[in-house]
Amino acid sequence: MAAQPAKDIFGTEAVPGTAWQMEGAVLQIEGAENLVVASANLSYGRPIQQVTPINQNRRFLLTGKPAGSLAMGMLVGPYRGLKQFLKDFSDPCRVNENVITVLPAGLTPCEGDTVITRMVLHGCIIGSLQYSVQGNDSGIAIVNGNITMQFFFLTHDEN
Repeated sequence: MAAQPAKDIFGTEAVPGTAWQMEGAVLQIEGAENLVVASANLSYGRPIQQVTPINQNRRFLLTGKPAGSLAMGMLVGPYRGLKQFLKDFSDPCRVNENVITVLPAGLTPCEGDTVITRMVLHGCIIGSLQYSVQGNDSGIAIVNGNITMQFFFLTHDEN
């Protein structure tokens, strides 16, 4: 039986779509393939200003330029990839070359649904770094890093 449309609290018709099983996502960073990224939080938006002229009975929406941010949590290990990543993604002269791709992995679409969307972050640059060291009962010290980046624009395409 097909799902029937329903209205939400705003009166908007909601029709259930489809579901996927996701076992993970792949974060592809050009030039930094060996980074061990444990978490990522992406935000992309633009300011919207509502204007109501005093000489009209209409309202207008003015949109500003979009901007994005990416916060990544990673395990910091003894590998050269981190040094090169920090060098490339903190250099403002390379901002047009710095690209990060977010791609679903382990995705099993429902029958008939084969489209996978890939998000691409363009013009990435590191804004801040934070590191922490924590030990555990086995005596292993883990170094965690948090990196916050800004990026110019976000695109998406279908694989």
